[in-house]
Amino acid sequence: MYCVKCGVKLQENVNVCPLCGTPVWNPNMEPGTGKIEEKTYSNIHPQHYRESRLPLLVAVTVLSVIVITVLQSIFFGLFGDFGLSGLISLGVVLAYVLFVFPFWFNRPLLPIFSVIDHAAIAAFVLYVCRWTGGHWFWKFALPLLIMSCVLVTYMICVIKYVRHGKLFYYGAFLIVLGGCLTLLEYFQHLNFGSKMFTWSPFYLIGLGAAGVLLIVIGLIRPLREALERHFFF
Repeated sequence: MYCVKCGVKLQENVNVCPLCGTPVWNPNMEPGTGKIEEKTYSNIHPQHYRESRLPLLVAVTVLSVIVITVLQSIFFGLFGDFGLSGLISLGVVLAYVLFVFPFWFNRPLLPIFSVIDHAAIAAFVLYVCRWTGGHWFWKFALPLLIMSCVLVTYMICVIKYVRHGKLFYYGAFLIVLGGCLTLLEYFQHLNFGSKMFTWSPFYLIGLGAAGVLLIVIGLIRPLREALERHFFF
């Protein structure tokens, strides 16, 4: 909890800011008692919301299945293979997984859906690679998607579940991100013959320096508290 006037971080169960003397205000505090009121919320609206979106989810699911079935039937009947229809169908499946599937759940676990989304993207990219006759999926696209999955899932966990010491996690993320970009240039050099160390060192040094700075700030209490007051980390 922070002072509404000067922004200083306050201890629990204080009525007046020790720095500026402003009375502590908390929207959940019972007037005149200084106690935090525990509010209870009705489950009517969430239940109504879940029931109202169910027909739309069913309609979108049925429409997606119809589109995929029609495309497969038409292309297989005309050309004897799935070809482009497979690409379009996988695109429909990918869009469904990214934008529709999470709404089937009341409280979707974002880290798990991050892994599912990256797996769906990997399947789509693999089909594109096979359809175009390329050989870049296993040595380029897959390592890139694995790094993306790890980084995105890591940041989701930090933002959603970590309550204290976030500066250390942010700093570690920036350092690892710089290393991943260096690996990306290495895979690019390995698969496409491009020059090595043309752009990744700038990101490695810049992100690494920023990450170390955040970790140092996290270790120095006055700087950390100043950032907490101004940016509410």
